[in-house]
Order: sequence, then C-alpha cells, then structure tokens
Amino acid sequence: AENWPLTEMKKRQDYDAPKEISVEDMIKILQETLPNASNNPQRFKDAMGNYLEQWNSELGKEVLFQHIRLLIPYYVNAVSADLAVLHKPILIIWGEKDEQVPVSYGERLYREIKGAQLVIVPGAGHLILFDALNAVVTAITDFMHSL
Repeated sequence: AENWPLTEMKKRQDYDAPKEISVEDMIKILQETLPNASNNPQRFKDAMGNYLEQWNSELGKEVLFQHIRLLIPYYVNAVSADLAVLHKPILIIWGEKDEQVPVSYGERLYREIKGAQLVIVPGAGHLILFDALNAVVTAITDFMHSL
C-alpha cells in the first residue's frame, strides 16, 4: 500500500531514511497507519501497544526500515523462487481483505510454488493474526495433520 506501514513510502525505502526520523516520530506515524491493516481498525487501536513495542527503539526502527526496503515487487519473485526449490511442504495463509499486500500476491505464490497449499482467510486484513487468530491456528493445525 502506498502509505503503509509509514507515510511517504517511496522516500522511506531509501537506505538512509532511518536517519531522517526519530523513533518517537516514527511511532506517532505507526499509531496512525497500522490500524489500516486490520479489518477492524478501532479494535486494533485499543490493542496497538503490543504491536508498537517491537519497533520502539533504534534497533526496532532499523528493522522496520529494512522491512520497508523489501516491500518491492521483485521481492515476491525471490521468495517464490527460493521456496520452490526447498521441496518442503509450504502453507500460504493470506487475509482476504489485505489491502497492504493484496491476496493476488498470495495466489501468485501458490501458482508458482508447486505443491503449496493456500488458505485465504475471509474477512481478515494484513494483520491476520489480530483479525483472525483462530482461523490461522486452524489452518496451521490442519496443514500439520495433512503431512
């Protein structure tokens, strides 16, 4: 998504971008943008503290910006190519209403990784563990039982 997990994403993908924002300012932006990844943004706002804690340090900021640099289309290509050669069971779980990384990416991974299984969780956004924890647990449990 254009303005997720931070605003001005193109600018934030620059290698030096973490040097241009304080941890405090980054956290303020995350408080505004993170709820957009849930299918229930108001409920997420009430529980957001646990999600923010992992980014609330200089190290957390560097890790977040590293993730942001990887949010580019060719990264999905690399992931599917890497997973395809593992020759291991692959489970892909995706939120049906994920607006940050649309379900079409999950469907593409599924097509490109022979033998993979895809579970699309109805009503879940990008923060699928928040939106639909029980559905994710069920998908993983069913997958493990199928092995």
